[in-house]
Amino acid sequence: MDTLLLSYLPTDLCPLSFVLPYKVLQFYTQVYLESFISLIRTPCSVRVKVNFEKLRSLVLGLLKLFIRLSFPTVSQITTEKFADWLANPAKPQPFVLDARSQAEYAVSHINTSVRIDPVASDLTILSKVSKDTPIIVYCSVGYRSAKVAQQLHREGFTQIFNLSGGLFQWANEERPIFKDDGQLTQLVHPYDAIWGKLLKNSYHAEDY
Repeated sequence: MDTLLLSYLPTDLCPLSFVLPYKVLQFYTQVYLESFISLIRTPCSVRVKVNFEKLRSLVLGLLKLFIRLSFPTVSQITTEKFADWLANPAKPQPFVLDARSQAEYAVSHINTSVRIDPVASDLTILSKVSKDTPIIVYCSVGYRSAKVAQQLHREGFTQIFNLSGGLFQWANEERPIFKDDGQLTQLVHPYDAIWGKLLKNSYHAEDY
């Protein structure tokens, strides 16, 4: 994921920076992530004693922390608060953007979301959206969407929220996802074989 996060670790704003030098924090953070990647590449028999649910939760937590610190001007919204928002018809509904590839979007997405290219974002899809409209942006885990949210903030949009944990966390919590035909599905594009380990097995689209 854009050489995801290992080369984009934050250089400030870490609350522990008052206790430990940032270089030390960066080193141990990389060790945690690299250990996770090594672990999920090993045969199941080697890692049978590992509580994989806890490990998945830990890594998603680390990723969310990295994203918050890497994009300090981007507001985050939790999956729980976003779900409550969508379920409240009395509240003005947000414009939802999916910042993933077309292949990922085609497998499944959050209902009513509109895809925006995370690499070369075409903002013409927002040409009729007022600058004060609430906008939620999401991707697989929240990194690509944070970059898009940052761009929208710079363009003058005032109510931009990045979905913390992305579609992976949304699906892992058994929240509804849809196919292009509007039908509910339980499959999510895993991005690739490694990052797909952050999805529960029941949601992993096997063809990718």
